[in-house]
Amino acid sequence: MNNSEGWGTSLTDGHGNYTLRVPPGNYNIALDLAGTPDWTTRAHEGVAVRSGKNLTGIDFTLERGCLISGRVLGADDRPLVGYSVGVYGPAHPKSSAWVQTTKTDHAGRYQLRVPAGEQYLYLQGGEPPLGYTLPKEKDRTFTLAQNAAHTEDFILPTAEILPPVTGTVRDTSGAPVAGATLRIEGKEFEDAFAFQGLTTDAAGRFTIPLRTRKPFTLAAESHGRYSEPISIAPGQALTLSLTKKPGVLTGTVVAPNGTPLAGIPVRLSRSLGGLGYSQQEGEAVTDATGHYRFSGLRPGEHYWVGAGKEGKNGISPNHQSETVKLPSGGTVPLKPITLPGK
Repeated sequence: MNNSEGWGTSLTDGHGNYTLRVPPGNYNIALDLAGTPDWTTRAHEGVAVRSGKNLTGIDFTLERGCLISGRVLGADDRPLVGYSVGVYGPAHPKSSAWVQTTKTDHAGRYQLRVPAGEQYLYLQGGEPPLGYTLPKEKDRTFTLAQNAAHTEDFILPTAEILPPVTGTVRDTSGAPVAGATLRIEGKEFEDAFAFQGLTTDAAGRFTIPLRTRKPFTLAAESHGRYSEPISIAPGQALTLSLTKKPGVLTGTVVAPNGTPLAGIPVRLSRSLGGLGYSQQEGEAVTDATGHYRFSGLRPGEHYWVGAGKEGKNGISPNHQSETVKLPSGGTVPLKPITLPGK
């Protein structure tokens, strides 16, 4: 069972009874039938649990239900093996995060048993294997009558297989650096999170498979040393040198008359690859002199700060600093930010 306020799990005993202990809130209660593919049952959606009250009679009756099946194939008819397919519906409603999932077999086949009703079926597996791309229609919504059998195939278009980016990360002495963290970022929002957890091997080497020819930037870091972010393209062989030291940003927040403002929240943001999209990197509060400081920042990156409370659309541009590119080991003083009405 789960909702936004808490969650809990329980196993049935030899008589099929279960007990769940959860904080007060509204919950969806569902069964995990992953090991029993011939049965399904409806979830209890929006069950209100009140403080100090016990609920009984939240029972489940197993049924054969309906069978959704199909294949996940490439446009070249190659089956995609081990690819995840998910469905929201009466067994696992969209109102909670728990989705019913399965994986394709050696022939790209999948099966999902569900109760009758509206179903939201989708490709859950994320990025497909190299040589394929996700179809425009990654999800389907349909309604099943009792005991219905329904087939939905997913065909993934073929894509160009690009040569990977390869290289080595070295320290200031030229020695290879094992376990260095690699950051590859792109202009699109989703590109910023497509290459998480990349590190060099024991010999300081790395291989990065690229799926598109979009512009990307690559940088490496290890133990407080950084390389310069550089643009990359498929097939490049690179050496990244950790010659850069972390930098510092400082500044003040003042009233219109120039009086320093203490206790003002300040948020630091970084442009992803310097290509136009920013994400928050840190927070600080101004001291008694209206001063703030951010240290340990990546050199070669573009940073800006915003001061004051966030509105519905974030911090007003009038309460933001200029954007600066941080030098290696340097301290950059930003222009004072003026907050009106203080």
